[in-house]
Amino acid sequence: MTEPALPIAVTMGEPAGIGGELVLKCWLNREMGKVRPFFAVDSPARLKAVAGHLGIDIPIRKIQSPSQSASIFATELPVMPIELPASVNPGAPNPANADAVIESITTAVAAAQNGEASAVVTTPLHKASLIRSDFPHPGHTEFLGALAHVSDPVMMLVSGDFRVVPVTIHLALREAIDALTTDSIIHTCRITHKALSADFGIRHPRIVVAALNPHAGEDELLGHEEQRIIRPAVIRLQQDGLDIHGPVAADSLFHADARATYDAAICMYHDQALIPLKTTDFSGGVNVTLGLPFVRTSPDHGTAFDIAGKGIADESSMVAALTLASQISDRRNQSAAPHFLRMVKSSERLQPDSLPALRDVIARHKLSARRGLGQNFLLDLNLTRRIVRAAGELDGYDVVEIGPGPGGLTRALLESKARRVIAVERDERCVEALTGLAQVYPDRLTVLRKDALDVHFPELVSGPAKIIANLPYNIATALLLHWIPDIRRLDGMILMFQKEVAERLVALPGTKAYGRLTVLLQWLASVERLFDVPPTAFVPPPKVTSSIVAITPRSEPAAPADRELLERVTAAAFGQRRKMLRSSLRMLNVDTMTLLERSGTLPTARPEELDVTEFCALARSLGVLESSS
Repeated sequence: MTEPALPIAVTMGEPAGIGGELVLKCWLNREMGKVRPFFAVDSPARLKAVAGHLGIDIPIRKIQSPSQSASIFATELPVMPIELPASVNPGAPNPANADAVIESITTAVAAAQNGEASAVVTTPLHKASLIRSDFPHPGHTEFLGALAHVSDPVMMLVSGDFRVVPVTIHLALREAIDALTTDSIIHTCRITHKALSADFGIRHPRIVVAALNPHAGEDELLGHEEQRIIRPAVIRLQQDGLDIHGPVAADSLFHADARATYDAAICMYHDQALIPLKTTDFSGGVNVTLGLPFVRTSPDHGTAFDIAGKGIADESSMVAALTLASQISDRRNQSAAPHFLRMVKSSERLQPDSLPALRDVIARHKLSARRGLGQNFLLDLNLTRRIVRAAGELDGYDVVEIGPGPGGLTRALLESKARRVIAVERDERCVEALTGLAQVYPDRLTVLRKDALDVHFPELVSGPAKIIANLPYNIATALLLHWIPDIRRLDGMILMFQKEVAERLVALPGTKAYGRLTVLLQWLASVERLFDVPPTAFVPPPKVTSSIVAITPRSEPAAPADRELLERVTAAAFGQRRKMLRSSLRMLNVDTMTLLERSGTLPTARPEELDVTEFCALARSLGVLESSS
């Protein structure tokens, strides 16, 4: 029996606009089979007032969970309540309601991220009201990207088979031109190409790139951007195998015959993309955000304050947004189906989608984070999946996770093709909370109740292995030092640290962050800081920003050295980092000047001025001096 599709979460948008009217009219379309069940994240009182004002009789039911939507949608409009602090007058936006508008968006996104909604459909915002309330984002697209921890989401406008994508979005035209780069065009094209295939079912996507200047620059007589910025991007993407061409003069790109030659047009700025699409289909266009880990669409129009409250708003674009969101969600689920079947060995086993929400796991097992254990839980499944993707290919790998807590990152690891996940957890409550996961993945998840500092990880794995973990802050540095001697036994590590620690790991000589830990790690591995994670991503939120760091063991150390000697040299040098080496290295109990001379090190140098190879030279010289004494 096929499980019913998850409902769609619909946001409030600007309360004084036409969003509420659109939601009500879309619910009335349910009997014609035009829309999948959805729930509104909105003020029930506001929607009742809109319905009454328009003379529409719609029963409204408050819900506490999105799962209630399907059973009542046929007879009542499900509404997850958001209270508005100020009254609403159609056509007159009130900045006092900005926080409620934002809460509606974050609530809808959380439902999608937690697997409780199949998609998010947003109704139009009034950006000026939000900005007056210190909203830091220029629009929906950028805010949704921030919520999903995606730095550069891409906006696509869709009308049937006509799709346009602007490289720059909500910028003044002069700023948009200045912001245009080869890399931004490449990023936009790659995200678009992936979406055309995965979300729109186009097997061999065809992309055209619009020029910026009249006549595509007329051999640089009318501008240099085509030759210096756009064409290099197109050439690089062609070399990568994409079916893409351009730059093409925009004035001949959007007529019917031209549109038949491509699946999406990449435009250089906002209006270059939106004018042709809105001219072609003003009422039925849909805005889709590409590059997010969840589906998001919206009607391609604004708040329409001039007609708000008059009952004449056309819901066609909203219906189209709901329909397209359903289609994209279905395609994503279909593409995930083969992997789902591989995960489940028998019909008797619990299904992965039967797992409770992480917040429910925390509540059930009373997992209040314990400061003494350095606990800050990650509940955003899209973020944990991003961490797992950063680890690259996991097919056939053993993965060691430290401090899984309620299992947010553990779930993402088990969704991957990792052969086995070994979760090391000291907290008995968390071990118990992982029971449900162990039932779903009995052959792939092993939970060890141990202190990670007492675990010798090579004894846990039996093949290619990686460590992927949101490390407890209070022992993160100690764990890394504990692992360094065996680091070349691993294929890599993806680890969460406090940002300050991450900066030390990737530091360069001559910087304040450069220290002993930097040298010992970079001697045996290359280190890259991938992205930051804000405090709001955790429960409870810490007081500091965190960073994801990728550590890749070197095939050979950066320079020959004995590890014990290198540890002693770096401990002496950085133990008194303000002193010159001729002073700080005296604690090594050898002739300091001879040591420095043999290694080619300036006596007046300070430790942060030496690179890794120079510390290795000091360690080798120390070994020679000690063996000859």
